[in-house]
Amino acid sequence: MDAWREHILPYLGPRRYLQLATVCRNWKAHWLAAANAPNAPPGHTECTTAAELMCGSLELWLWALSHDCPKYAKALEWAAGEGRTDMLELLMDSGVTCNKETCESAAAGGHLCALQWLRARGVPWSVETAHAAAARGDVSMLKWIKEAGGAWSKVTCACAADEGHLHALKWLDANGCPLTELTPTRAASGGHRHVIEWAVLERGIPLLPAACLNAARCGFPDLLKWLRLEMGAPWEASVCAALAGRGDLETLQWARANGAPWDGGVCNNAALNDRVAVLAWARANGAVWSEETVYTCVRHDSVACLRWCLENGCPVDWELCLRWAKGEGRPHVLMWARSNGTSWPRKQCVHVHMCVWPRPEVPPVVPVQTPPCRVQMRLHWAEGLVKHRL
Repeated sequence: MDAWREHILPYLGPRRYLQLATVCRNWKAHWLAAANAPNAPPGHTECTTAAELMCGSLELWLWALSHDCPKYAKALEWAAGEGRTDMLELLMDSGVTCNKETCESAAAGGHLCALQWLRARGVPWSVETAHAAAARGDVSMLKWIKEAGGAWSKVTCACAADEGHLHALKWLDANGCPLTELTPTRAASGGHRHVIEWAVLERGIPLLPAACLNAARCGFPDLLKWLRLEMGAPWEASVCAALAGRGDLETLQWARANGAPWDGGVCNNAALNDRVAVLAWARANGAVWSEETVYTCVRHDSVACLRWCLENGCPVDWELCLRWAKGEGRPHVLMWARSNGTSWPRKQCVHVHMCVWPRPEVPPVVPVQTPPCRVQMRLHWAEGLVKHRL
């Protein structure tokens, strides 16, 4: 058991049910025991085998087909992402349809030879191929794409900026790829100050309010302060809303002290992520809220914020909340509110099918689905991250 957990499962990883659990009874027992362990890898509880993982070699794919693996349309993309031209040839010969995403996958995986192989066989491509190469900072691939007549756009530079690939950005700029305000904006989402400095100070690209928003939303408070204090970047109310959603009260307080505007999005975003401390501070300092704030709490199970809102007089549209709960079949938050003293408008208890929710002594009936005792082997297969629970 210890050897299984320490050596076999961590090496192979989850989503390989058919390769491991079906070898023998002991291996299946080990699989199930490992699945129930507190430190089980994510996804290990799934009794599935990912077809995507079978595209790493020709032998694995042939084995998968022999075990009833469906011929997923994305198989070409998976094989291209691994740079397996032998797999690509087999799939294309067997009639799997080629599309432009195949070339994009080869570029995203950094496989120039596979990309060249695909193009030599007439597989279509699009501007997304250049975007994928730029996101990797792969200048040699970008050079080949340009020489082969591939398309690029202003988003190509933005993709390089996303990952902080300044060398690729400089090459793209020198070779005529459009450089726009999108470049420093996207660089801010990754915290890449050096890219912003180059784009703004050396290339004269102006900063948009979205740069500050991305720095706030993606968790780069120091970059946000630098953008405002040293670069003079504009900002909007969305910055405070993003900080509230992240629960970054310290930076939110700094932003307000430095003149950042705010609106109802602050309370709504705090409610969205159940940030009670942020919501309380915002309200104490004049932030507005509305019926949407409670509605957001109900929709996203933010019980702590819901409690605080109800205790502090936030306006409520119970009809809207009940209508949503009815459609989603998730009345437990509203039942909690009722059981904790919230009074319901009389008109909401008119219809019988809604009365079971305001009454905490009548819990909703959830049908229990009994798993089938026997399933076909193909249900053990999953396309990529889409899994069939058994």
